Amino acid sequence: MVPEGWKERTIKQSEIELIDGDRGKNYPNSKEFFNKQYCLFLSAKNVTRQGFKFEECQFITQKKSESLRKGKLRRKDIIITTRGTVGNCALYSDDILFEHIRINSGMLIVRNKDKGIDTEFLYIIFKSPLIEKQIDKFTFGSAQPQLTVKTVGSIKALLPPLPEQKKIARILSTWDKAIETVDKLIENSKQQKKALMQQLLTGKKRLPGFSGEWKEVRLGDLLSKASNGMTYDANATEGLPISRIETISDWKINHKKVGYAPNCVETQKFKLKTGDILYSHINSLSHIGKVAIYNGDRDLYHGMNLLLLRCKPEAADPSYIYFFLNSYHGKKLALRFAKRAINQASISSTDLKSFKMIVPPKEEQKQISQVLKAVSGSLSKQNEIRTVLINEKQALMQQLLTGKRRVEA
Repeated sequence: MVPEGWKERTIKQSEIELIDGDRGKNYPNSKEFFNKQYCLFLSAKNVTRQGFKFEECQFITQKKSESLRKGKLRRKDIIITTRGTVGNCALYSDDILFEHIRINSGMLIVRNKDKGIDTEFLYIIFKSPLIEKQIDKFTFGSAQPQLTVKTVGSIKALLPPLPEQKKIARILSTWDKAIETVDKLIENSKQQKKALMQQLLTGKKRLPGFSGEWKEVRLGDLLSKASNGMTYDANATEGLPISRIETISDWKINHKKVGYAPNCVETQKFKLKTGDILYSHINSLSHIGKVAIYNGDRDLYHGMNLLLLRCKPEAADPSYIYFFLNSYHGKKLALRFAKRAINQASISSTDLKSFKMIVPPKEEQKQISQVLKAVSGSLSKQNEIRTVLINEKQALMQQLLTGKRRVEA
């Protein structure tokens, strides 16, 4: 039902221009991209669910840019990804520092020329679950999902009067700014944690009261066990919870992403103990070496395709080993020893046990772990705040964009 005073329109029924990227003979090849040049040439990494991200950029020369027929951005253009990862959006607002930007062939420019539609409101619509559902419906292709200009033009939106659009956009932008502030805090905390790990786990920075000698060892010297898990039926839906690769996909144990094994004597042999470390040794190269530590908060059993690492009590603090494997150096070792195949990589338990590391006496290991746990806890709280803000914004957006909650312009 359309709220009083609102209109339902498709994109093509409005004065909105849809422009795809240049796919002609002058489309830049890999040799024509530079780290710095005249025009930013967008890739899928730059247009995300959260808008623009510019950590990794590629540029083309002015001559190459001018040889392309279409696809150059103007301020207030909305960009939507239409191939591969479909439906990500970004707004080319005045605070974007790049003056010259072009889209690639897997994107569309949404250029608003309709005086009855506020561009900020239109951008909010494109990011809303209401439009995401339509995009999912229109997307085709299993190997590489795609959207066409025609299907984007068929997207429907509810439009309140212009003053109400602007008020809604202002309200929701306040939430976006709050989320953006938390995102910056999270990023700063991540960088601080990374730097602290680099200093504490290499001995470059010592905690007060410690002066004992660090020793170079192999990881295997600190372990009493390094083994694969139990084979189980991946289709089982009941039984005892057992780990699978996805259980540690977020660098911590997620009890919602487990399999199930029979409640029998054989399964009981694979019950995890507090301090056990699960290590992803068979995975895609980008996920190889992911690690999580079991804190004993609820029962879990050790499944196949993850290595279990159990520390010698007299030699190592499990949390210290976990932080080492999660550090830059630990991840670097994982990539060095990974054996590449077509779709995945693997690290043998023998290679993993050969990882070289330097370790302080156990008491210092425990204190370093406590410091890093405190930093990690602070980061977790910031992520929890971010989740609350996003959920509350989504609930408010649902009400505002459907007219269930009206605002005075």
